[in-house]
Amino acid sequence: MATDELSCMVQEWQKTKNQSLLGKITTSLACEVNEAACYFSRDRPYLRRQVEEEINSRVYGILQNYRGESKLLSELWQVANNVVCDLLRRKKVRDAWFEHAKHGLTGTSPDCTDQNLRYIELGGLVAEASTRLPEKQRAVLLFYIQAGGNPPSYKEISEKLGLSVDTVKCALFRARQQLRQELQPYLTAA
Repeated sequence: MATDELSCMVQEWQKTKNQSLLGKITTSLACEVNEAACYFSRDRPYLRRQVEEEINSRVYGILQNYRGESKLLSELWQVANNVVCDLLRRKKVRDAWFEHAKHGLTGTSPDCTDQNLRYIELGGLVAEASTRLPEKQRAVLLFYIQAGGNPPSYKEISEKLGLSVDTVKCALFRARQQLRQELQPYLTAA
């Protein structure tokens, strides 16, 4: 289904709240949700189903808040990106605390060093600071970070988010710059 047709359907649904129209929209988005879940969990297959379920649970909110200012599929991919970042952050913190509890306060586990717990804390600060970034910058940064050791090209990010390559480059530069500024006191104290 064409993006413009899908956007028109969403705007019509927002006016009428017709349930059969909502069914058509979610069916049309199902393939894109699956693709996003597969893309973001490609090196973490254990997360794929959880990511897909979480994205699907947020689709209704996306549809309710959609104003037509950006592409609907771009918003869907941004949500998918945020979902994976949230899940990984929660998993990392949970795993570290379970490991800490398992080994007690003796520090016998290499995963419970002050440095690793500080790293987890820094990840939380980055996540919090990223919520204050403008929407485009946050989406590009999270998309880039999510890829981990194999970051996507500017072109790939631009295609997935529906932005120009130059916009992606600029947004990523500015997002990094702003995060560096906000986290400077924490980084110099380390």
